[in-house]
Amino acid sequence: MRTASNEPEARPLPEGATREQAEQVADAAALERRKAIIEQHPPDRNRVRLAALLSRYHASAKAQKWSISHRREQERLRRLWLQELGREALVSSLTDETVENAAAK
Repeated sequence: MRTASNEPEARPLPEGATREQAEQVADAAALERRKAIIEQHPPDRNRVRLAALLSRYHASAKAQKWSISHRREQERLRRLWLQELGREALVSSLTDETVENAAAK
């Protein structure tokens, strides 16, 4: 949360809480705020670009739990799809055939 002057709102740690626990609570609250914003203003699915979709996926809470080797593999695949299909490709325009042809290269 922010104050009227756009400064971060100071909140004392609950008694006995560690900094790590406080950061986890703050991260969960931030995720909930992002979900609420998306629900209020959903993205136009016909205008979502591949690069934006992959960026959101790689920044997701699920991605934060990936192992190092899995993260490397996901990054490799991300680069492949962006190179073969294009950063500006509209997700709604991708067809099975387009993706299969890119994967076959």
